[in-house]
Amino acid sequence: MAMASTATLFIYHAAAFYISRVDATLDKKLEQIGTTEALDLKGKGAVSQAVLAYQLYQKKFSGTRWERLEKRGAKKQRLMWASTNVKNPSYPDTFYVNSLIGPDTVAEITLSSFGASIDFNLTRPSSSCIHRPWYSFKNS
Repeated sequence: MAMASTATLFIYHAAAFYISRVDATLDKKLEQIGTTEALDLKGKGAVSQAVLAYQLYQKKFSGTRWERLEKRGAKKQRLMWASTNVKNPSYPDTFYVNSLIGPDTVAEITLSSFGASIDFNLTRPSSSCIHRPWYSFKNS
């Protein structure tokens, strides 16, 4: 039994959020509406949804209840930002990656987006950026 509990210390899980798909759908609806207010919202739905999810994540994995669980070996389920490749050609390759990389997250990005991030120094640690990110690469 001790072996089973020790082995679980190295198991990580991720909850996937398909980022660009949200904007692809919302942007079409916003274009149909066509007002200035609607068009100003293009490209903002996916990141807004992800920010809300991250806030919920931080709340869920903090506090005395979580600290007790963590002391007993519980691990956080990471948030995985999937489908971060842009669907709208007017958005830069780093449109989602720059906004979403953060502590306890996994980013699935294309190699071209990763290269663009390095070119623009977006993967350097800062107070608002990354902390030991985990990447999963897709061929684009």
